[in-house]
Formats: sequence, structure tokens, C-alpha cells
Amino acid sequence: MRNYTLFVFTAILLLTGCQKEQATLELSDEDLLSTLEANLRTDDGGVILDVQGAVGVIGSAMFPCNWTTETTYKKNNAIFNLNQQVTWKVICVEQVPDKIVYSQTGSWQLNRLFLQAASNTQSTLYITQLTNTENYLVNGDVLREGQNILTRPTFSREFAHSFSLTFQHVAIRKSNQTIASGKAVFQIAGEVKDGKPFSEEGSLVFHGDKTASMEFNGKKYTISWM
Repeated sequence: MRNYTLFVFTAILLLTGCQKEQATLELSDEDLLSTLEANLRTDDGGVILDVQGAVGVIGSAMFPCNWTTETTYKKNNAIFNLNQQVTWKVICVEQVPDKIVYSQTGSWQLNRLFLQAASNTQSTLYITQLTNTENYLVNGDVLREGQNILTRPTFSREFAHSFSLTFQHVAIRKSNQTIASGKAVFQIAGEVKDGKPFSEEGSLVFHGDKTASMEFNGKKYTISWM
């Protein structure tokens, strides 16, 4: 009888332990890195594509003062779908084009092998150095909020997240709409379904060769894109 009681007690402890483990699902640094890269990389439809795409949208327009334009920006392939409604307006100083205020709202879907995501997108970017320079200069904020499913060979995680990023003096080449230099700061926050909330802040330094140094949680990484 004593052995049977001990067996039952041990089983209860094991079951309780499993329930506690299930109730504390969380994202590792590796999970966060995968999510951050997807939200950033151009080949995943990330926010770097937003800032480069903004320069592509305004193109080589003549920039008449106070001119407001509405258009769409779409990038769709087997990996991601990015669909945005765009408005941009030329602001002049003494009848000389000084900056463009570029705003967008839309959606982003990603379908990679280990990560599926669906987010609403919005941004406000301020584009300067419109004439007589090799690069545009971009500052502004981007926000993406949505749902994600992260899969691994042995587990999966479903979580909601909010990803916000502020571009700081990012130079975009007029010749090919790629990033030449600049910085950004970001924050990602959310909660794993049936698990723990998370929140991290970090920074990016763009190298000008389609790579950037990324730092968060005291660790440094290098990311690259197409």
C-alpha cells in the first residue's frame, strides 16, 4: 500500500511539473532573432524593404511644392505578401523642395518553413536631401503588429507581437535604392500563447553592403538581406 501511495504521489508531481512547463512557454534568444530578422530583411518583406521601397515610390519626380500623391506599393512572391496604401506630400521651404512626408498603411504576410506571420503595417517616413546629392536621407517610424507561428523540429510557438522601429539618418542611394549608412532602434514585445510575455529593445547599424550589426539582450549579431 505504501509503495502504491508513493507511486501515485510521484505521478502527481510529474503531471504537475508538466502542466507548469506547458504554462511557461517562452521565446528563446534564437526564437527572437528569427522573428526580428523576418521583420527586418527585404527578402522576407521586412521593414528595410519599407524604407527602400519609399525611395523607389517617389522615384525621380520633379517634386512640385505641396503636391500630394496617393498610390499603392505591392511586393508579392512565394515567401511574402506586402500590400500597402501610400500617401506622400512634398514640403517646400521658400518654394524649394525640402522634404517628403511619406505615410503608409497595409498588411504583411510571411510563409517561411519555420515562421508564419501576419501583421498590420504602418509607417511615417521623412525623406530629405531631395536634390543635388547622391543619397536621400530618411528618418521616421515603422510599426508592425500581428500573429506568428514559430516552428522547430520538436515544438511550435504561437505568439502575438508588436514590432516598432525608428530609422535615424538612414542614407539611401538614389542610383539603386539601397541603404548606404545609418542607424535604427527597435522594440519587440508580445506574449506566447499559454506562456510568457516578452519585451526586448535593440539597435541596428547599417554597413552599406546589405548587412547590418544588430544588438539586443546584450548580444551582437550580423544580419544580411538580398
